[in-house]
Amino acid sequence: MIPPARYANIDFGSGQASTAEFGLEPSGGDKAFAELRLEAPNGPLVGTLMAGQKSCPVQKVSGIHNLFVVFAEATDRLLDWFRFQ
Repeated sequence: MIPPARYANIDFGSGQASTAEFGLEPSGGDKAFAELRLEAPNGPLVGTLMAGQKSCPVQKVSGIHNLFVVFAEATDRLLDWFRFQ
Protein backbone atom coordinates (compact mmCIF):
# COMPACT_ATOMS: atom_id res chain seq x y z
CA MET A 1 0.00 0.00 0.00
CA ILE A 2 1.31 3.45 -0.84
CA PRO A 3 1.36 6.12 1.85
CA PRO A 4 -1.73 8.35 2.00
CA ALA A 5 -1.55 11.97 0.89
CA ARG A 6 -2.16 14.41 3.77
CA TYR A 7 -3.62 17.88 3.27
CA ALA A 8 -3.55 19.98 6.44
CA ASN A 9 -6.14 22.49 7.58
CA ILE A 10 -8.62 22.19 4.72
CA ASP A 11 -11.46 24.68 5.29
CA PHE A 12 -14.74 23.00 4.37
CA GLY A 13 -16.65 26.15 5.30
CA SER A 14 -20.27 25.59 6.27
CA GLY A 15 -20.50 22.13 4.69
CA GLN A 16 -22.05 22.95 1.32
CA ALA A 17 -19.94 20.55 -0.78
CA SER A 18 -21.63 17.36 -1.95
CA THR A 19 -19.11 16.16 -4.56
CA ALA A 20 -15.35 15.73 -4.85
CA GLU A 21 -13.85 16.00 -8.34
CA PHE A 22 -10.40 14.67 -9.23
CA GLY A 23 -7.85 15.54 -11.89
CA LEU A 24 -6.62 12.04 -12.67
CA GLU A 25 -7.26 9.10 -14.93
CA PRO A 26 -8.16 6.17 -12.68
CA SER A 27 -8.11 2.69 -14.13
CA GLY A 28 -11.30 0.84 -14.96
CA GLY A 29 -13.03 -1.75 -12.82
CA ASP A 30 -15.31 -1.73 -9.82
CA LYS A 31 -12.79 -1.51 -6.98
CA ALA A 32 -12.23 1.49 -4.77
CA PHE A 33 -9.42 3.67 -6.08
CA ALA A 34 -9.10 6.15 -3.19
CA GLU A 35 -10.83 7.01 0.06
CA LEU A 36 -11.21 10.51 1.53
CA ARG A 37 -10.78 10.43 5.30
CA LEU A 38 -10.70 13.11 8.00
CA GLU A 39 -7.94 13.63 10.57
CA ALA A 40 -6.10 10.30 10.04
CA PRO A 41 -5.60 7.61 7.39
CA ASN A 42 -8.12 5.47 9.31
CA GLY A 43 -10.33 8.42 10.32
CA PRO A 44 -13.97 9.00 9.39
CA LEU A 45 -14.69 8.13 5.75
CA VAL A 46 -16.27 11.03 3.84
CA GLY A 47 -16.03 9.75 0.26
CA THR A 48 -14.83 6.87 -1.93
CA LEU A 49 -13.63 7.30 -5.49
CA MET A 50 -14.24 4.11 -7.44
CA ALA A 51 -11.96 3.01 -10.28
CA GLY A 52 -13.06 4.56 -13.57
CA GLN A 53 -14.66 7.61 -11.91
CA LYS A 54 -13.50 11.22 -11.83
CA SER A 55 -15.87 12.33 -9.07
CA CYS A 56 -17.66 10.91 -6.05
CA PRO A 57 -20.31 12.01 -3.58
CA VAL A 58 -19.06 13.19 -0.19
CA GLN A 59 -20.65 13.47 3.20
CA LYS A 60 -21.36 16.94 4.53
CA VAL A 61 -18.30 18.23 6.39
CA SER A 62 -17.93 21.68 7.92
CA GLY A 63 -15.08 23.49 9.60
CA ILE A 64 -11.33 22.97 9.28
CA HIS A 65 -9.95 19.42 9.08
CA ASN A 66 -6.91 17.47 7.96
CA LEU A 67 -7.83 15.47 4.87
CA PHE A 68 -6.18 12.19 3.91
CA VAL A 69 -6.44 10.65 0.44
CA VAL A 70 -5.88 6.94 1.04
CA PHE A 71 -5.17 4.88 -2.06
CA ALA A 72 -6.67 1.40 -2.02
CA GLU A 73 -3.70 -0.29 -3.70
CA ALA A 74 -0.40 0.51 -5.36
CA THR A 75 -0.93 2.59 -8.46
CA ASP A 76 1.06 4.48 -11.05
CA ARG A 77 -1.73 7.04 -11.46
CA LEU A 78 -0.99 10.63 -10.54
CA LEU A 79 -3.35 12.76 -8.49
CA ASP A 80 -2.92 16.19 -10.06
CA TRP A 81 -5.71 18.05 -8.23
CA PHE A 82 -9.04 17.67 -6.47
CA ARG A 83 -11.78 20.03 -5.41
CA PHE A 84 -15.03 19.97 -3.49
CA GLN A 85 -18.22 21.38 -4.95
